Amino acid sequence: MPVIQGPSSYKITGHLQEFRENPLSFLRRLTEYGEVAAFRLSHKRFYLTLNPQMIKDVVVTKTSCFQSVKSVQVVKAFSANNLFFREEALYMHLIQPSFVKKHLLQFKNEILQVVQNHIRKWKDGEVRTVLKDMRNIVFEALIKGIFNLDTDSEHSLIKCLQTLVSLRGRDSLHSMIKVPLPLPIKQQRVQNETINHLLLLIEEMITQRKQSDEQVGDLCHLLLQHSEDYLLSSEGEGLIKQQLISLFFTMYETITHTCSWSIYLLCQNEEDIKRLQKELDNEAANHSLTDVHLAKLSYLHKVITECMRLYPSIWLFGRKATQDIQLDGYHLRKNDTVLISPYMMHRNENYFLEPYEFLPDRFQSDFLSDVPDHIYMPFGINPRVEVGMSYVLEMVAFILVPIISSFNIKAARNNIIEPDPHVLLRMKDELNIIVSIR
Repeated sequence: MPVIQGPSSYKITGHLQEFRENPLSFLRRLTEYGEVAAFRLSHKRFYLTLNPQMIKDVVVTKTSCFQSVKSVQVVKAFSANNLFFREEALYMHLIQPSFVKKHLLQFKNEILQVVQNHIRKWKDGEVRTVLKDMRNIVFEALIKGIFNLDTDSEHSLIKCLQTLVSLRGRDSLHSMIKVPLPLPIKQQRVQNETINHLLLLIEEMITQRKQSDEQVGDLCHLLLQHSEDYLLSSEGEGLIKQQLISLFFTMYETITHTCSWSIYLLCQNEEDIKRLQKELDNEAANHSLTDVHLAKLSYLHKVITECMRLYPSIWLFGRKATQDIQLDGYHLRKNDTVLISPYMMHRNENYFLEPYEFLPDRFQSDFLSDVPDHIYMPFGINPRVEVGMSYVLEMVAFILVPIISSFNIKAARNNIIEPDPHVLLRMKDELNIIVSIR
């Protein structure tokens, strides 16, 4: 039976301080101990695995022997409100995959128009702050796609979401690594009042939708359409309301950061921008921008897929053993936790040639068929992961197409931006770009 090794620690807290200070560096250090490494956070044992068979056993073959440990639970110090981010929201439970595709087709032009309205204000040669721009664009696009509302309508629901986004900005979002500081009492009160008001507004919207036969086609409509059993009880309706809030904030963060990382990587690789612009120009030569068939933009999809490899939204998740168990020759005891890091797996040179390089062409049509299952997992592992991943990929494409086709972009400073591992993988520093009208 192979022996699982790992760094030693004689502290009561184990490796907790090292993990908090620089989690990605700590995970890289663990990979030096082999495909499975052991470490300790306080009195609890954890194992980081890079073993594909072990990952498959934990999440598929022997899943009944484990319980899910979500990213926000890996460190107990995390205390963000569960309404805001739920990994389940990435998988769009309760919505049929075919209806998600139909929704994207129906709202494509509206979302493209949202982006065009924003970038129309950009001036030739000016410096733009990418994260700020992406947050504004994604907010408006999701307001339209989820609730079929326009931000200039002054709807109370929009004002509530804007307030919560403001309160939960970069400085106030809790990290899963560092001990979070509570919001000041006044801000906490405003947040709680806003959440309660938002729940009432969504309840009103649900009541109106139930009484109307209009086929709106937004995600709220699709969720209600396939959740009729839940709407029969107040408890079930409360679940739907929480799902809608979680869906908004989870997609808001995921799409915003995927767009930002994509632009960062393109700015680092000028030839990829030119190639992408050529693809967009060729497609736009026969269609208006709103009629461009995104399915034909193969290189754009490779760019986004490669971006999600280098900077996966879900960078760490785990499973806790509910009994003693053998996995691929390794012995785990009850309550041991197996951690799986897409961030580290995606940088494994056994499966990805030049893993630290941005190489979109690695994602040829048959590439993933040659990679063992559960190696590429930017959104973790779930039976419905393809639904959420395709939604995010399409939404990111909707946002990037107008920007890349309308502007030449380059970084204002030629600096390396490190990832910042919060619940999602974010940028540690601001990315400023110079935009030039094409």
